[in-house]
Amino acid sequence: MKLSKRVFVFLLAVILVFSLAICSSAKVVYRDAGWVFEYTDKTCREFQIDDYEGNLTSLSTYYGYNNIPIVSIAASAFSSNTKLKSISVNEPIKTISQLAFLNCTSLESVDLPATLSKMGYSAFEGCYALEELDFDKTQITSIPTQAFKDCYSLSKIVIPKSVISIADDAFQNDTAVKIYCYKNSFAHTYAVNKKIPFELLDGFYYLGDADGDGEVTIMDATTVQKVLASVITDTDGKIALRADMARNGLDITDATMIQRYLVKLDTPYAIGEKILED
Repeated sequence: MKLSKRVFVFLLAVILVFSLAICSSAKVVYRDAGWVFEYTDKTCREFQIDDYEGNLTSLSTYYGYNNIPIVSIAASAFSSNTKLKSISVNEPIKTISQLAFLNCTSLESVDLPATLSKMGYSAFEGCYALEELDFDKTQITSIPTQAFKDCYSLSKIVIPKSVISIADDAFQNDTAVKIYCYKNSFAHTYAVNKKIPFELLDGFYYLGDADGDGEVTIMDATTVQKVLASVITDTDGKIALRADMARNGLDITDATMIQRYLVKLDTPYAIGEKILED
């Protein structure tokens, strides 16, 4: 029994050493349905996407391969793939490396995961057809040099509060770009300083949107009426801010104006328009 146990332990040790040897040896790639994967390091615990050799024009990355998570897109992984039109980059990918989508001239749509925290230089350079990118749910903190250079069609990019660094040439030659960002964020300051058009994602309200849900509906008139009847309390003053049309105190006229707006009758107020907060 003791001998068998020793043999078993010895065999496990051999298997472990052999496995580590494979991971630490020359580059080994794995292929599946056009995808090319490689271990990110010598631990054999994570994969990266090295390439895509298939013909599909719309792709969605795997969560993992052989029960091992895929955590990054390697440098130049999709570079010059002129067939690719859309890709969903899924969790748990954390990194899009440098030149990952360089000159993907047909790429129109990219979905990004909440796990994304790092992007390399020129990651999307030369993506002529790319119109929008939304990083809002990601964890990225910087936008590196020439990240979106020559993205001539890029007209909307959403940048989260987490970003604290943007390279001066990140949007080189992107004459159509408009930055969507948060008030007083780094991206906001960057857009102002670089004279890039921008739109704030916060720090504003829609006149008449009493309940603050982003649109003017009959519920907003009801909200005003509930405040006036003391059914609810406007504790922070936000209801009055959004629905006090004449700025003379919330009253029944405000509820009436909202109702008139909803049935398309004239009102003297710009109900439904975006108002920047002071």
